[in-house]
Amino acid sequence: MTGPERTPVSGRPPSAGVGRGRVRGWIERHPRIRRGYRATVGTVGGIVTVLGVILLPLPGPGALVLLGGLAILGTEFAWARRGAAWLRRQVARVAAWWRRRRERRASGGAVGR
Repeated sequence: MTGPERTPVSGRPPSAGVGRGRVRGWIERHPRIRRGYRATVGTVGGIVTVLGVILLPLPGPGALVLLGGLAILGTEFAWARRGAAWLRRQVARVAAWWRRRRERRASGGAVGR
């Protein structure tokens, strides 16, 4: 992609520099490879996301695995980026509630909302 007049098919601005931007640009210029790449990212991200959902009720890093799967999907799909952002907001909200609850218990206050 040469110059600012050419916009990639994905709608993303071309990455500056070398490395990942160069590879991404090459993928964007080859439609068959782009489709295969997106299919691969979708498959791997989907498997990791489903694994995270399965692990959620079990002790361990289920939420982290779920966020990781959405992050993988988010590299190619806008809906996954929005889902990951929503999930991060919810986790932060629950963590803040949990901290307030622990502080109230430690200070001898009533437990509740």
